Amino acid sequence: MKDNGVHHCISYSRKTVLIVDDHLCIIDLIDEIICADRLLKTAGKATAGLRAIELANQLHPDILVLDVMLPDISGIETLRRIKKETPNVRVLVFTARHDSHTVCALMKSGINGFVCKQGPLCDLRQALHAVALGNSWYCKDFDPAVRMAISTPNLPGEEILALLTTREHEVATLIARSYSSKQVAFRLGISVKTAENHRAALMHKLGVRDVAGLVRFAIRTGIVDPTLE
Repeated sequence: MKDNGVHHCISYSRKTVLIVDDHLCIIDLIDEIICADRLLKTAGKATAGLRAIELANQLHPDILVLDVMLPDISGIETLRRIKKETPNVRVLVFTARHDSHTVCALMKSGINGFVCKQGPLCDLRQALHAVALGNSWYCKDFDPAVRMAISTPNLPGEEILALLTTREHEVATLIARSYSSKQVAFRLGISVKTAENHRAALMHKLGVRDVAGLVRFAIRTGIVDPTLE
């Protein structure tokens, strides 16, 4: 066949990615990997959970790359809220946390991949590409964590967690982080009396009698991250 000098390029529909991590250097690293992959493009970046939720609602990304440890609300809570509004988003978790409770919560939230930050960088590249193709990818450290999660009895608190409203999640997060009723009221823009009512109703729903009980509930269900408190 005669070469007429016309070269045809295959057009790829790149999957948009929202990157969420509290370290800018990690975000930049993930962005570089995405830029080098013909299947992907970065749509947005966030260093905190609430900002990630806001961007997800605006951008409707195809893929969410998420760390579990975030400075405001936990990555697990961030994932739950994003999934509620954008149920079809594919999720790749990139984190240093792989304890059984965290893994169990992530599995229930419907993730598509898991990469441990302690692993080689090639794991992240392979995982991103696999998720972009519609596949799943899990690092070798994930399997034992999954087995441990499966063998651990379900915590009653995880079922109760699904019944909490968005406002109750916010109140629980702040109280577990040692905010007073006055501080909760200021942060959420409500009256102190309303904050106290939320607190009483929340503790009744969770079946706890004091702040210590609420903190234990918040940690084991991923509302707050104990490593950041």
